[in-house]
Amino acid sequence: MLRAMAIKWMWVLLLPFAILSACTRAEEPAPSQAPPSPAAVAAPTEPGAASPAAAPEPEDEDEDEDDDDDFDEPLDTDFEIDASASRYFGWVPMTVAFGARALNGTPPFTYTWDFGDGSPPATGETATHTYTKLGSISAFATGQDASGEKSRVQLVIFTVTPEEYSQRKNVPLERLLASPAPAASPESGGAGPAPGAGAGKAAGDQPAEAGATGAAADPPAEAGATDETP
Repeated sequence: MLRAMAIKWMWVLLLPFAILSACTRAEEPAPSQAPPSPAAVAAPTEPGAASPAAAPEPEDEDEDEDDDDDFDEPLDTDFEIDASASRYFGWVPMTVAFGARALNGTPPFTYTWDFGDGSPPATGETATHTYTKLGSISAFATGQDASGEKSRVQLVIFTVTPEEYSQRKNVPLERLLASPAPAASPESGGAGPAPGAGAGKAAGDQPAEAGATGAAADPPAEAGATDETP
């Protein structure tokens, strides 16, 4: 009897503590999640605001240096000469004055003349030669500068007999032979063309032949100058 009463009073005393403990656990808040780090939170974007531009990529300095090198290089380093003759067409014997000049290169310059008819070559900026052979003859002017660069120009000379020239120009042969053959004079080229005269005069620029009717001598189409620099 006493034991039963003790147990009853024990439950009466422990029941309030059990109820209070249960209520305390129910009221404890659940652990909250950690707030996101500031780096992970995107900043709000205002309407109409432009997005930040990407950082420019560094330029390639090597490419800029290569472009500068292109401007430093000379446009043309080939050595060239200009050559011409006082006459390209006439009757034999025909005296022709030749002249040459350098268009670029490193001075001093040297010049060699091959008259194309088997005669010995000549040297110098100017040269004079008398042709006695008939036909188309290729004369060559070769120039060389101090660095060893060479340039060559071909000059085509065309010679005919006085009879053929008389027929081509419609000039009486007696009148043609009575007049001296035109010489290489300053008026017709002299000892060579003046600087800036150009390589090879045009056909219509040839001087009038002695005894002709005043019209300039018309050389064949193949007569003239040709640059043969490689």
